[in-house]
Amino acid sequence: MRLNRHFFCNILVSALCASALLAQTPATDVTVESPKSNTDPGYRLGPDDRITINALHAEEISGKLIQVDGTGFVNLPMVGRVKVGGLTVPEAETAIANSLKTYIERPLVTVNVTEYQSQPVSVLGAVTTPGQYQVKGQKTILDMLSMAGGLKPDSGHVVRITRRLDNGRLPLPGATEAPSGQFTVAEIKLKALMELKDPAQNLVVMGHDVITIPKAEMIYVMGEVQKAGGFVLNDQENLSAIQALALAGGITKSAATSRAKILCRRTAPLLGNARRRMWICARFWRARRPTWRFMPKTSCSSPPTRPETSP
Repeated sequence: MRLNRHFFCNILVSALCASALLAQTPATDVTVESPKSNTDPGYRLGPDDRITINALHAEEISGKLIQVDGTGFVNLPMVGRVKVGGLTVPEAETAIANSLKTYIERPLVTVNVTEYQSQPVSVLGAVTTPGQYQVKGQKTILDMLSMAGGLKPDSGHVVRITRRLDNGRLPLPGATEAPSGQFTVAEIKLKALMELKDPAQNLVVMGHDVITIPKAEMIYVMGEVQKAGGFVLNDQENLSAIQALALAGGITKSAATSRAKILCRRTAPLLGNARRRMWICARFWRARRPTWRFMPKTSCSSPPTRPETSP
């Protein structure tokens, strides 16, 4: 009997010591962090984007590929339709988590964009690889030109950008509304843009923007010159007669410069409301042989006349 009493006393002392130790140990809360998304947080979801949702304790929607419909909604098991179009990835995570709170006390949600389909930007004209590109995150005009492989040697002196009015007007001086009333159009000097003289002109593009690089105008120097042929103006809008002759290496010794004539070709429709610049044709004579030189210019006093025959 004495042995049993001694045994029970030891058990009681051990239990009291264990309780004291547990009381001195601070309680720690176990927190579960949501895995981070690998998608650019600034990207805004839109129609036809495909996303993957991972939600803790919501196996019904986790790991499944879901497409954003044309109205910007995703249809999820348990919660139904949730609006994600126009939201950034963190905002979409919050919207989905809020819809799950009816079933889960503290839902943890991660959204990853699997396929980008909602932000197409077209780059057309005198670029190496024209086409349509899906924008991931914020991209500027120069970023898009780089994605298109850069400019071709015959690129013109302006960049033309067209934007849907439902995305807002282009924040550029000289931006005009298209006759359809659905777009705004603006032109930027390419040289100034490339040199970043005004960084504000390097706009952040938006979905469905169209960037066009028109081909450069050509000048033609023919006849009694060192290098007859066509020359690309590139970032120049016009050229003087001296500059045109310099491109052609100058005149030959037999050129009759005193008998040069100037002819003009009047404006003709180009793209949209733009007009083709006027051309000048200067004729140099050499012993019964006429020659011609063409160059763009914006002023001309009279329409072209029929070339005279040499004496």
